Amino acid sequence: METDVKKKRDLLERATKAAPDMLNKAENSGYPEAIIYAHLRFSNILSLLAGIETNREEKKKLLEQALQHMKESAARTEQLTPFLYWNRGTLQASLANTKSELVEVAEDNETKKNLLKEAALAIDSCVKLENIELTFLVSKPSSLTSLFVELGVRQSLYGKVLNRLYGLTRNQEYLEKAIEAFREATESFQKLNLRSRMAECHWKIAQAYDALDEHSNAAEYFGLASNDYRSAAEKIPQLKGFYQDHACYMEAWSEIEKARHHHKRQEYGLAMEHFQNAANIHKSLKQWSYMAPNYSAWAHVEHAEELSRKEHNEEAFEGFQQSLDFLEEAKRSIQAALGRIDDADEKQMATSIIKATELRHEYCKARMIIEEAKILDKKGEHHSSAKQYGSAVETLEKLTQKLESQPDMKECQFIACLSRAWQKMEEAEAEESPEHYSEAAQLFEKAKELGQSEKTKALVLGHSRFCKALEAGAKFADTGDMTEHAKAMQHLESATSFYLKADFQSASEYTKATRFLFDAYVHMGNAARETDPEKKTRLYTVAQKVLQASAESYAKAGNPSRREQALKLLKTAKEQGELTASLAEVLYAPIVASTTTFTAPAPTLEKAVGLERFEHAEITANLILNPKELRVGESMELEIELANPGKGQALLNQIQRAIPEGFELTVKPEPYRVEGCNINLKGKRLEPLKTEEVKLSLKPKRKGSFTVEPRILYLDENGNTKSHEPKPLTITVKELGIKGWLKGEA
Repeated sequence: METDVKKKRDLLERATKAAPDMLNKAENSGYPEAIIYAHLRFSNILSLLAGIETNREEKKKLLEQALQHMKESAARTEQLTPFLYWNRGTLQASLANTKSELVEVAEDNETKKNLLKEAALAIDSCVKLENIELTFLVSKPSSLTSLFVELGVRQSLYGKVLNRLYGLTRNQEYLEKAIEAFREATESFQKLNLRSRMAECHWKIAQAYDALDEHSNAAEYFGLASNDYRSAAEKIPQLKGFYQDHACYMEAWSEIEKARHHHKRQEYGLAMEHFQNAANIHKSLKQWSYMAPNYSAWAHVEHAEELSRKEHNEEAFEGFQQSLDFLEEAKRSIQAALGRIDDADEKQMATSIIKATELRHEYCKARMIIEEAKILDKKGEHHSSAKQYGSAVETLEKLTQKLESQPDMKECQFIACLSRAWQKMEEAEAEESPEHYSEAAQLFEKAKELGQSEKTKALVLGHSRFCKALEAGAKFADTGDMTEHAKAMQHLESATSFYLKADFQSASEYTKATRFLFDAYVHMGNAARETDPEKKTRLYTVAQKVLQASAESYAKAGNPSRREQALKLLKTAKEQGELTASLAEVLYAPIVASTTTFTAPAPTLEKAVGLERFEHAEITANLILNPKELRVGESMELEIELANPGKGQALLNQIQRAIPEGFELTVKPEPYRVEGCNINLKGKRLEPLKTEEVKLSLKPKRKGSFTVEPRILYLDENGNTKSHEPKPLTITVKELGIKGWLKGEA
């Protein structure tokens, strides 16, 4: 109950010195229950002392000693009372907690893994034992209330330990087991309608699905967490604002996960909508509003990617250029908020995003260069286009060296490889060199190994085959060698197959149109050499039908210029009986293979932070003023509502600055003690999900505008000093009214 940490340590050290004598007397008594209790109490004392110990080695020593006494207590309990399942389970939970705390002071990952595996086995054993006990108590529902709360907390702890194991091993089986553990915890809390605890479990499940890249499932569970927090807000009025803010935060994260789901599927337009929804929700949040510009920036990046995918290259260039400004705004917003972020995980995330903004800038600049290269290609400026693709490669390679995330590094390497391939295609166009198409095909083959989805891999293989077809087609156009024609047709057939597999219908139609064009040239060439008038006419007719089919396929591919070219060739063939345009003139066109085929890097640094705070005591406060405007000499009521949404017990120490400057206290708040402008709460214990109200009656001594900005000091269950500052309120005090003067109050 001691709120002074120095005094708390002194008491615990005295208890530690007295504990061995207690244990000796218990062992000398011969009573097993006394020995069990002595080991348990000794372990608890050592654990509490370890909780406030700052020296790493001393902390480790205390925890190891606590673990030995706890093991002894658990072993004797199992031997003496094997059917007291709940007691046995409780001891297993204590073993798991101590081993989890030892992980924090372990020096190497292997030791950490082993300790966490042992902790997981212990807490799993705890849950199983306590479930057995509950089966015997179903006939007494009134006795189950507190037990289901404890069971839910332990099931949640099991999930947390499994999560930590995943963090060390990257074994996805641990995450899948964690999801199941959190689901079971949700069911336990649901029996008591503890909606805030259910929300926390759904939040953790959503995080696990996010780590598994199952963003659609993550979105669903963030949505469930949002609904739970809204229900919790109605149950506990003192926490209404707090839980409503969290409900909106969970809703925003549901939108973010939907955006990630569509981003992964390269559905950038849908991803843009959900990122913008998330940005709009963040604007209304008290704690996380500073992140709104960040998600708005990502919405603009997604929009630019969508424009690029649709080959609207000028608009895409402008979109990426605008994204640079939005990213800079996001950076400024996060930097401005950094100083007031208390949560360690949130601060780390914010710092990482600020650091990553430069890299995201570089990515957008690289994309601008690629879009410019495509624009130049469409204008027929192939040398300039090739140069820009080369510049994009240099930018992306420099960016790759700065990235820390392996998936992001691989994606940038993939885009760089594609850009090299596109560069070779432009050089082939500019120099009329079939060899460059061969080099491009090889680069597309290399890019396939870096692709992160089956569709992407199929698409770049389609590009590779298309380039091989262009190489063979160019040779056929120069030599008339039918062997090269056969190769071109074979590669075009293969390209069509890969494009269909990648679900790129337009690219498939383009290759089909090109295949028809090859056939038309062969038929026209054969017709020109044919001496039999009837056969010659038949060959020209076949060629014209094939050209018509080519024009239709170009139209389906969304390429009107190529359609018009095919129709022009058809008209010439009908009128003159020959194709006046060169086959090479039509073939040298890297339009299809420059289609944007990559998945853009995703915002992976952003996390739904703030959940860890609920694992311990967490005090939040609301201020209620009545009235907010008054005159000198009039009284007002200040009510400070305290609540503990955390899982640990809090010891309330002091409310600093409770009495604003310029006011005097007229009624003392019992049972607390007034110390100047502060209120001593005398170590008031506040259990999880409980509330406390401190009411002050105040009177202003002078006119003016005054700010009420109290600071609550408290200790969590581990003896750590923590604080909370609610949103300040302003009081306006006016001159004494005429009635006050007449009464002589002046």
